[in-house]
Amino acid sequence: MNVIVSDDSASDLPIHDWDVPIALTEVHNQRIIKMWLDFARQNMKLKEMVSDIVATKLKAKCQRCSSQFRLQVVQKVSFQEIVKKYRQSNMGIQFTRHRWRRFFTRHQFFVTFCMECAYIDNLKQQSLKEKDGDLQKYLAEAALKNLGSKKDDVCANNLSKPQVRMIIIRWITLARSNLLH
Repeated sequence: MNVIVSDDSASDLPIHDWDVPIALTEVHNQRIIKMWLDFARQNMKLKEMVSDIVATKLKAKCQRCSSQFRLQVVQKVSFQEIVKKYRQSNMGIQFTRHRWRRFFTRHQFFVTFCMECAYIDNLKQQSLKEKDGDLQKYLAEAALKNLGSKKDDVCANNLSKPQVRMIIIRWITLARSNLLH
């Protein structure tokens, strides 16, 4: 990669001269666009198949403030996560509408909120994700300090390598996030 430094002294940041192979532009862009469009269409069809399930989960009152006005069903697990889990667990099995609907109802949590409570819940979820990410990182680092015995030289040598520590941090973070949800 060529790095070009600008002539003017206003900016000291290097400008990267990206070389994109000509052979990759048309064919691969078209393939990526087609694949993205197919996934988007699949997700739209999957959402359409379970839209009546979501509509039936609407309760008569807000589950937080007991209001009866401007109610909506909030799905606590993101749709993309459920689709990803479904694809992983049913790989190689023929898709059926009934199997997808059953999987969706088993793995989705529904809550009825009024618009105001839904907005407040959304803000809380965003702040918890930020705090939870930091907390998970600190917990993983603390667990790494206590991992392995000092008598085992091989284990101690491997744990001191940054790439091994990053893998273990990812495993611990992934395991804890799966336990929390």
